Amino acid sequence: MALTQIPFPAALLGKFEAGQVSSSFQAKHASPATSPASTGGTFSEAVADSPISLTGTKSAFFTANASEKFQLHKAGQCHPCVAFAYRAGGCYKGDSCTHCHCCTAAEASVRRRQLQEAARRQRKQQRDQGAIAARILAGESFWL
Repeated sequence: MALTQIPFPAALLGKFEAGQVSSSFQAKHASPATSPASTGGTFSEAVADSPISLTGTKSAFFTANASEKFQLHKAGQCHPCVAFAYRAGGCYKGDSCTHCHCCTAAEASVRRRQLQEAARRQRKQQRDQGAIAARILAGESFWL
């Protein structure tokens, strides 16, 4: 099969400048008061002012300092870091790890089993509720 190259339409090349937001995109997706085109700025300036990080790094979903993590550990509500408990080198994430580094290997095993059993019970309960709802919607009698 031969490869066919289709040239870019010349009419579109003169329409856009690098860094500028098109007026049609601006009208559809941005409010006129805050769009870069209405303020005379460029798209790159608008992105630089946004709270989103340009590097792509984002904070973990669970951020807690060491004392908060220790309080969760004492209350038995922590999620143990299996890497910290079992690997010889420990956890490579260090302080940025979202899991508990206070658990010993034995505590981590017990707590991990508890969390897995709780998750299984919750999934089973949701599955059972879904089955009952499906039977009711299908018109079956709820009573025996």
